[in-house]
Amino acid sequence: MSASNSLLTPEPVHVAHMGTGHTGTEALSGIIAHPALELVGWYVSTPTKVGMDAGTYCGGPAIGIQASNVLASLIDLQPDCVFYASSIIGRESDAIAEVVQFLEAGIDVVSFAFLQMVYPPAAPTAMRKAISAACHEGNSTFFASGSEPGVFTTTLPATLLSAAGRVSRYRELQVIPDIIAAYPVASVIRESMGFGQPMGTLPGRFSDGTISTWWEPNLHMVANKLGLEIEDVRFDIDFHPLAQEIDTELGVFAAGSIGAYWWKLTGIVNGRPFLSVEYVCQLTREVEVPDDWPRGAPDTGECAVVYSIEGDPALKVQVYMSNSAEGKNPSVSITAMHVVNAIPHVVAAPAGLCNALDLPHYTTRTVD
Repeated sequence: MSASNSLLTPEPVHVAHMGTGHTGTEALSGIIAHPALELVGWYVSTPTKVGMDAGTYCGGPAIGIQASNVLASLIDLQPDCVFYASSIIGRESDAIAEVVQFLEAGIDVVSFAFLQMVYPPAAPTAMRKAISAACHEGNSTFFASGSEPGVFTTTLPATLLSAAGRVSRYRELQVIPDIIAAYPVASVIRESMGFGQPMGTLPGRFSDGTISTWWEPNLHMVANKLGLEIEDVRFDIDFHPLAQEIDTELGVFAAGSIGAYWWKLTGIVNGRPFLSVEYVCQLTREVEVPDDWPRGAPDTGECAVVYSIEGDPALKVQVYMSNSAEGKNPSVSITAMHVVNAIPHVVAAPAGLCNALDLPHYTTRTVD
């Protein structure tokens, strides 16, 4: 939508926010702190949060913006943009309907929840068409990103490939040696990821197609940047059991149950494996994994992403992510801030679906 943009005028971008889980709260805090943005509304689904001040909820001073559980109130505010941070897992149809309401009303939407839409050309057809049609109806813009999928699977690979010559293989490896420290949410770790389930179980995110819909677009983005077409995508996964029982903040995980896994999506180009995105995840760092599994650098802390580009020249880069002094997982903040920092550019962008590669290079505006 057409709106005042702090990059062009002194006027701040008016933002409404919904969703206050782990990452949503980071986004809310980031919006409040961002000098180019002004929070004008806040929606919550939890009745006990209604009436709370957004500033004090985020651990700061009150800012006079109180939580409401009336979704239509955000539309009535006519903000420039809505930050959609509500979970869409298990409620995709409802989430799409909510986003469509904003877009049809001429309000731009940004989100880290719609991982399938990080690279719209490869997104699920029904979701892409519904959101695109709403953008057309309201002359509005939709943007989805985060950490991974997000900045680590779009803009960073694009930057590395801008310095490449001949490329014969591309590989992106995400390493999480202690998932409980990184994301201590029992339902996600036990049910979606499958840790603690019996060996031989295929956990939810692997059996329901989540891995494909979230991560396959990464492969298509890289292939598209290289002028290639993926003929097929292969999925492989290997599980490793816990050698002994582990007692954690999320309860006890039994010996012999799933303690680590390594999955891989491989894009086939010209009949051979050409590019892949891989994910090695351990319940805790005490869990030993097979010697032939890929690893990050020896000094890897909590999380890392490793990029390997074979060719001439060959490139290998690792991005380290370490918890803050307070024990906060950096990937949660990165997921939120990659979207928060994009808001002024999304508001200034043409109507329709956009991704991080469509926007001008942007950075944080929050500095000490």
